[in-house]
Amino acid sequence: MTRARVFVLTVAALAAVLALFGFVGWHQFEAGAADRAGAGAVRAAPDQPITAGPPPPRPSPRPKIAVVTAHIRTVDPRGPQRLPVVTYSDKTADMADIAEANMQAYCDWHGYTLRVLRDPIDKDRPLAWSRYLAMLEMFDQGYDWVLYMDADALFANLSVTVEERLTPPPGSGCPAAPEMLVAALHIKHDHEETLNGGVMLVQNTDNVRRLIRQLYDYTPALQEHYQDNAALMQVVRPGAFPFACLLYGEHANWLQSYPHHTQADGTYRPGDWIVHVAGGCAPWCRMVAQLVSVCAMHPRLRECQHAMTLHGWSPMSAYNTDT
Repeated sequence: MTRARVFVLTVAALAAVLALFGFVGWHQFEAGAADRAGAGAVRAAPDQPITAGPPPPRPSPRPKIAVVTAHIRTVDPRGPQRLPVVTYSDKTADMADIAEANMQAYCDWHGYTLRVLRDPIDKDRPLAWSRYLAMLEMFDQGYDWVLYMDADALFANLSVTVEERLTPPPGSGCPAAPEMLVAALHIKHDHEETLNGGVMLVQNTDNVRRLIRQLYDYTPALQEHYQDNAALMQVVRPGAFPFACLLYGEHANWLQSYPHHTQADGTYRPGDWIVHVAGGCAPWCRMVAQLVSVCAMHPRLRECQHAMTLHGWSPMSAYNTDT
């Protein structure tokens, strides 16, 4: 046997061995990944920035879920103020890009669909009203649940799934399997709780479709300051819709929390799912959004273990002070 022939056979043997090791190693890696994926139904929030990728494995079947938000900077032709996406100020422009990135990361992480409304669906109404029409459109596209979030709301706890929030918290007085969940905002000055539609979780059912249409058809709210939210406050009364879960007091945090330096129920606590910067926040709006976004990605940071206020981060002890 010539040296050249021996050399060729040796190289071929080495290639075969390397290919075998590569095949075995790859399947061991896949098996390990499958074991890790099957270890739990919920993937914990990462401590590193999230990048777009395949959604974590979920039990099958699972509901088809969409997250909807609204963000526009178009000037309202009827006056100098901007279209009321969340409030009637430039707050949304300060926060919406951060909130949108936060929502996209959350949806990528859990395998949900994000829809961002850039223009009103109904050109004769401010954009905020289009949330109701967008819900109906997503239902028509086959989505089982829609989570609506204003452009000044962000996910503070990325490990919480929408599916986990479909069952109301114990003691809330809600039906066991609600078709709609909405929480109240506690107004500190007059100690009144009013429903706030800045975060709403609705199911694709005939009951909810009829209610959404009723909200949209409540035209007296077009003359109100809070517009679409005024319709919600006037139409959805306690006990009026048995399929709806209205979260008041300490249970409001199940759906959304508020970053206010106050003793009121609903104020943000570490671990809460969604932070909604409802109302005025100037000049801290963008800073609050940045802090929520950073702590959602890096929950172990020391600052993220404290209660959030409109002034930044405050120790938990300050939560019980009346300021």
